[in-house]
Amino acid sequence: MNLSKKIITLVFGFWVCLSLFLPLSASYPKHVEIALNEVGINKKDDSKYIVETYLKPLGIKSYTNYCAAFVTFCLDKAYSKNELRSALAQKFITKKSIKASDVLNGKETIPAGSIVIWKYIGSWKGHVGFVLSWFGESGKTVEGNTSSNNTREGGNVEIKNRTINRHSSFRITHFTLVDYKDKTIEVAILRFAKNLGIVPVWNY
Repeated sequence: MNLSKKIITLVFGFWVCLSLFLPLSASYPKHVEIALNEVGINKKDDSKYIVETYLKPLGIKSYTNYCAAFVTFCLDKAYSKNELRSALAQKFITKKSIKASDVLNGKETIPAGSIVIWKYIGSWKGHVGFVLSWFGESGKTVEGNTSSNNTREGGNVEIKNRTINRHSSFRITHFTLVDYKDKTIEVAILRFAKNLGIVPVWNY
């Protein structure tokens, strides 16, 4: 192993060890910390809270699928100038969004805090959440309106393990970066590691 690989391996090792002693949300941007604080919310016990907190700010007065409203709530609460606001998942796909195929092919790297978007191919329907960690084809997310059996309409706020599956009719198609400077260093380290052929191991 050459010197560059030794250095980056030591950096990753330190990062992993540090994460064992810090709270789960310690290294996340503010909107992800807010999302993590909502984990455990569920349709059965908290439907009124879901309507009042996530849906009403978007003009929706009764319970409905709320994954996009959940994302909007977290961004609005974190940033006063948030422009990513919608009750529809596919509205979070912008001109700057990264295609999932480019992530699979190693052309792009996804930092924590990014928005991950699913689409039903040929439909306006979809799903959306936040990335906690991602490398290659799979990662960990926090999402609203999901469930323990990985459906998109389960009604819970949960942490999930997700994979890009290009052959599914309902699949991850895009990632949208939430452009804040605090993640620039992470992106640079991830890209450097990829160029050296090192797979980071800090996925929780």
